[in-house]
Amino acid sequence: MKIINLSEAQVFYNQGLEYLKAGNIEAVIQCFEQALLFNPNYAEVHNTIGMIQFQIGKYEGAIQMFNSALAMNPNLAEGYNNRGLARLKICHKSEFPKVVEDYNQAIVLNSNFIEAYLNRAEIYKNYLGDFQAAMEDFGKVISLDPNRIEAYINKANIHFLLGELPGSLAELEKALLLNPDCPEAYCGRGTVRFHLGDKESAQKDLFRAFDLYEAQGNITYCIFTRGFEAVL
Repeated sequence: MKIINLSEAQVFYNQGLEYLKAGNIEAVIQCFEQALLFNPNYAEVHNTIGMIQFQIGKYEGAIQMFNSALAMNPNLAEGYNNRGLARLKICHKSEFPKVVEDYNQAIVLNSNFIEAYLNRAEIYKNYLGDFQAAMEDFGKVISLDPNRIEAYINKANIHFLLGELPGSLAELEKALLLNPDCPEAYCGRGTVRFHLGDKESAQKDLFRAFDLYEAQGNITYCIFTRGFEAVL
């Protein structure tokens, strides 16, 4: 008969997390195996193994691990959020509602779960085209953490797609107040300014975006900004 020792399981799990930060996967596995010996129903271990599989592209295996974690602990908000991420990688568009439901459940369990709001907003915006729902989620993220710059940039993008250029510009200005070196914000503001007819300011923003992208080694966006500059 196995001896359940939750404190010992916790020790090995915490050690595994430290090895994970260091990138020592072999040591992570050894620690997690020990943790499961002391607590076979340790949901967080299964959840973390799922995230490791997710990060190396083994999405079906990741989903199985998240399913196991949730069977052990149906109140594990991270498990629902992570399963939503993995499902989105391999599901057909007809299954998008299942992904949303995972994020919904994560938020029900933790109403301050910023990543779940961001993930749900992404699927509303990029997959379902529900801009209103996406705006509400990005707004919730900002209310929870006013420094989450990606929320402002996404709100700006939605305003732009809806033809609401002043609203888009306002969100990008907020993003640049948070990070004066954000290439996405300069690229977005340059694009908006171009459509507003302010070509001189647009060019300055796009040149700045190009320099920042180049410093990051982001060749794809360098090409995009240079292409946009060519029409100015």
